[in-house]
Amino acid sequence: MSMKVLRDEVARFLGDDTPGVICIVGAWGVGKTHLWNDAVQAEANSGRRKDQNYSYVSAFGAESIDSIKNMLLSRTVKLFDSQPSDRTGVAGHIDRIKKIQKKITWGSAFGLVRNLKWIENNLTKDIMSHIMYMSMQNQIVCIDDIERKSSKIDISDLLGMVSRLRVEQKCRVCIIFNQEELSDCDKEAFRRNLDKVVDKYFEFKPDSAYSANIAISGSGECAGYVRDRAVKLNITNIRVIRRCYDFARRLEEIIHDVDRAVWESCISSVVLSVWCHDQPSLAPTYDFLRRFKWGILQNDAEKTLSSEELAWSDLLDRYRHAWESDLDEAILSGIRSGYFGIDLIRPIVLDYQERDRRIRTGSALGEEWDLFHDSFQGNAEDIVRRMTILAQENIAYLDLSKINSIVRLFRDIGNEQEADHVTAMFVDAHWNGGWASQLRDLQGFGDYIDPTLVDDLQRRAKVEAVEIDARQLMIDLVQNDTDDTIDTLSRLRVENFVAAFKAEQGATMRQMIYATLKAGRFQGASAERQRVSDLATSAVRQIGAESKINSIRIKKFGKLQN
Repeated sequence: MSMKVLRDEVARFLGDDTPGVICIVGAWGVGKTHLWNDAVQAEANSGRRKDQNYSYVSAFGAESIDSIKNMLLSRTVKLFDSQPSDRTGVAGHIDRIKKIQKKITWGSAFGLVRNLKWIENNLTKDIMSHIMYMSMQNQIVCIDDIERKSSKIDISDLLGMVSRLRVEQKCRVCIIFNQEELSDCDKEAFRRNLDKVVDKYFEFKPDSAYSANIAISGSGECAGYVRDRAVKLNITNIRVIRRCYDFARRLEEIIHDVDRAVWESCISSVVLSVWCHDQPSLAPTYDFLRRFKWGILQNDAEKTLSSEELAWSDLLDRYRHAWESDLDEAILSGIRSGYFGIDLIRPIVLDYQERDRRIRTGSALGEEWDLFHDSFQGNAEDIVRRMTILAQENIAYLDLSKINSIVRLFRDIGNEQEADHVTAMFVDAHWNGGWASQLRDLQGFGDYIDPTLVDDLQRRAKVEAVEIDARQLMIDLVQNDTDDTIDTLSRLRVENFVAAFKAEQGATMRQMIYATLKAGRFQGASAERQRVSDLATSAVRQIGAESKINSIRIKKFGKLQN
C-alpha cells in the first residue's frame, strides 16, 4: 500500500461518524505514530468537529486493562476546539455524565445520580471510574505500543475492551503496534480475534526517504547529507536517523574546517556506525566492516559468503565507504561513549586528511601524465602550465620521486626556468625531512635523479641544520627510530649534541644519549647512523672533560671511543 493511499484511508476513518476499529502495524521507529498524529492534526485543523473528544494512550508498561481505561479517561481532550476547554479529562467526563444520564440504561444505580456533589462525595472510586469510563461515547481513541504492554495483560482481553469501545460506546479506535515484537501467544490470540475486532488492517512499510524526511527537518548541508546517507543504507527507523544527525552535528562542530572529501567520509562513517550500533540485527557486523574494502573482503578469498553477507557487501559497495582502522574506530568509540572528545578525534581526522590529500594529489598527477602519454594533442606550454599549477597547489603532498619526474620532463622539453621554479618549491617544503630516504630508494632502483634537485636539497639542509631542534630530534629517535630522523641528526655538529644533552635531565636525558650512541653500532649501519653515533660519542666526551664530576657522570654510558 502506498503512503498516499494509507494517509487517505486514515483520514477517511477520522472523518467518518461510523464506529470502527483500524489497526496499523509496522517495525519500531518507522513513523506509524507520526502518520496517525499528522492525520489527527489535519482533521483538527479542518474545524469540522469542534466538540469531538479524543484520547491517545501508550500501553507501554501498562499492568492491567483498568490502568489503560484510566489513562483513556485522564487523557481525553477536546481536540478539535480551536482553544481546547479546560474541562477535559476527568472533569470533562463528569460534565458529560450529567448531560447524558437520562440516555444511559446500563445500571439502575446511575438513576440515583442527581448532581455532581453527590457523585464526588458518595460513589466509590471504582464505581466512579466505571461511570466516567462508560461516558466515553462517540470518541476517537488511539492505543499505541500494544506490544510493550505488561505480560499480565492478555491480548484477548485488550481486544475485547477495544471491541466494547466500538460496539457499546460507539467509538472509533485505532490500535498501533509492532506485530513482530508480540509474544508467540499474543500473535496467535491476535490472529484469532483479528476478523472479529478489526475492520481495517494496514501494514506500514515506509521507504527510507520518508523516514529520513520525518527524522531530519533541517535544510542545512549536514542535514541533507545525513538524509542522503541514511537513504543509501535504507535506514527506516526514525529514531536511528535522528541519532545519526545528532552525532553528525556534534562531529561537524569539531571538524568544520576540513576538506570536503574528508568531511563527507566522516559523516558517512557516523551514519554507518550509528546504524550498526543501534540496529545490530539489521546492519552488518563490525567484523564484516573491518574486513570489507570496496567490494572485497580481506582474508576471505576462500570463504563462501552467506546470503546475508552478500547483501551487506552489495549495500556497502553502493554506499562507497571503506572502513579505516583509525578514523572509523575513533568515530565508533565516540558513538559508544555518547560523545566525541575533541582532543582525541580531531588529530585523527587531520591525519586522515593528510593521507587523503596525498592520495588525491597522486591521482591528479597521474591524470596529467595520462594526458601527456596517451595523446598527441596539446603543446609543451599547456603541459608545463598544468603541472606547475598542480605542483604549486599540492607541493606538501608530492614526494621526491614525483617531483623528480616533473623536473626531468621540464628540462627535457627545454623549460629550465619552470624546472628550477618547481625545484625551489620542493626544496622549501621538504628540505628538513623525508627526502633523504626517498633519495636512497630512487638510487637503489637505478633511477636518474635530477642533479640540481639533489644539490639544492643538500645545500639547503646544511645551511638550515643549525636551526634544527636537536633535543626534539633525539626524543623522536627514542620513540621511533627512522631513517629520516637519523639523516637530519647526521647533518648537525658536535655542539648541537652537547647543547641537547645539557638541556635535558633524568630518564629522558639517558634515553637520548643511549639512542644516539647506539645508532651506528651494529653491522651494516649506514654512514648517516655511524656519524650520529660518532657525534654523540664526541659530545659525551666533551661534556666529561668539562669537570671532574662530569667525568664520573659519563662512565655510566660505557666505554667511549678514543
